[in-house]
Amino acid sequence: MSAHVDERRDFERSTDAALQKLAREHGRFGDWFLTVAAYNAGVNRIGGAMERQGDSSYFNLILPAETMDYVYKLIAVKLIMEHPERYAFSRRGARVIEFEVVRHSVKRATTVTALARSFGVPALEFKLLNPQFVTDAVPPGTYQLKVPRR
Repeated sequence: MSAHVDERRDFERSTDAALQKLAREHGRFGDWFLTVAAYNAGVNRIGGAMERQGDSSYFNLILPAETMDYVYKLIAVKLIMEHPERYAFSRRGARVIEFEVVRHSVKRATTVTALARSFGVPALEFKLLNPQFVTDAVPPGTYQLKVPRR
């Protein structure tokens, strides 16, 4: 992470990291509700609550309101994704942007706008696919870029 590049903003890489963390925490708790609560509040906070309250059921624990809301919001998302029509959501009109991932070495400082131009992509579309670039400035280095297929 730097003032110009923050890889945590890349939705694919951050999703992969989140899934790895969830898998590790599920190994510890053995329960998805506790795992998701620990993802939000922290492993030590959930483990401590279980120990202090003498209970290992998510549904019996007193936890921070934010954590309780987080878990139920995630349950709601799961239900909507499984049955969108039941909740008045539709997949019609959803636009899928296909893109390829390329490694690109930047030899000298450049800009997001210049990179977009070099790939023949509108700057806004390039920026949306590559959110790791915090500013328009791109320092020298090797980056994984997402470029729409044309």
